[in-house]
Amino acid sequence: MINYFYFKDKFGNYTRPLYYQYFFWLCLCFATFISSNEIYDLLNLSILTSLILFSGLGLIFLLIFGLIWLGVRLVQCRGIINYWNLSSVEEEIRNSLLRIKVANRLRNMDYVEIPAIWATYDGKVVKLRIKKLAGYESTSLDSLVELVNSSLDNARFKNFVVTTKLISDDRRWFKLVASDLGTNRTFIPNNINDLIQKPYFLTLQEDLTINLADEAHVICWGKTNAGKSTTILTAVAQLLSYSADLFFIDGKEEFSSFSVFYPKEKIVSTSSDVLRLLNWLCEEEIPRRQKIVADAVKRNNILGLRG
Repeated sequence: MINYFYFKDKFGNYTRPLYYQYFFWLCLCFATFISSNEIYDLLNLSILTSLILFSGLGLIFLLIFGLIWLGVRLVQCRGIINYWNLSSVEEEIRNSLLRIKVANRLRNMDYVEIPAIWATYDGKVVKLRIKKLAGYESTSLDSLVELVNSSLDNARFKNFVVTTKLISDDRRWFKLVASDLGTNRTFIPNNINDLIQKPYFLTLQEDLTINLADEAHVICWGKTNAGKSTTILTAVAQLLSYSADLFFIDGKEEFSSFSVFYPKEKIVSTSSDVLRLLNWLCEEEIPRRQKIVADAVKRNNILGLRG
């Protein structure tokens, strides 16, 4: 991916020259090929055969390149509509960066360099990669997040907000991930079969299932009435479906009613009971699990153990 260059015209505006655009070269090759053929038919000039050949080859190359590039983008964006919307998002981000650069410090420059922007959609989140130009610091990420959020305000992605911001390992790209926060994706089981999971798997939202063998720590937070308790109860029901051994440290005694069908000693709320449970975990349960891991390592000659 290449960066975009905008040059200052005689009116003081920054625009992209035609020779930087794909369709300019496509139209030029097409017009040259057609006009050369017409002139050759009229005047029969042999010198035009080379021009016809090269313009034809150029036209074929550009068409093949354009079709391959379009096919890749359609796959990455999951369809023509998403591709059209994400192209609009990319263009809006470029225009915003151009306005900021021109207004802040590059007004008297002959040209402005805008970083390459690449947006994709996998059906769940929008992923953007923005080239990190010279002079861009890590603090630029915060301003980029606001700019991207405003650019996503179109019909298809209006509910998407940047939730993750990173710098690539090679320090050359800003990587942003925008998720749909405006649609209610709470996992609501319709029957008991929806709660039955394979061991170690847990469904937290619609289209969001995790493997606890890979992601062992889950935090659920949110404001009042955000659905935290519902999410936790749904997770507990799924864990019980494959007989997971659960322990509840319940300071608010929200799960005390579970003692009707679940062992009371595994549901603690007072400080003394919490300390007793933690003491048991440290002195008995953790050593037992350490022995299981050690035996498996000796048996398989492989470090580590997954469920």
